[in-house]
Amino acid sequence: MPPRLCNQKLNLNLKEIAKLVGIQKNVTHHVARHTYATTTLRDNDIPFDVISVLLRHTNIKQTMIYAKNSDKFMDKLADKIERNISKKKEN
Repeated sequence: MPPRLCNQKLNLNLKEIAKLVGIQKNVTHHVARHTYATTTLRDNDIPFDVISVLLRHTNIKQTMIYAKNSDKFMDKLADKIERNISKKKEN
């Protein structure tokens, strides 16, 4: 894993990156972690116990804060349910 930066230095770096790419939102370490957990990991069906390790949480309850289900995740789940129903009808 990459070395850890203090939040202050990381936030300064994130603000500079946001400015360079034209992001108008106030970007912070907290926002970045939440986005990473909900979009990159959750939308790609990464289990919560793995997300917990990647976020270096000591307790799965900490990770459950990121359990917000995005539209993409819900669409994938609905498709999976439809496929399962179709398979059962075929049998």
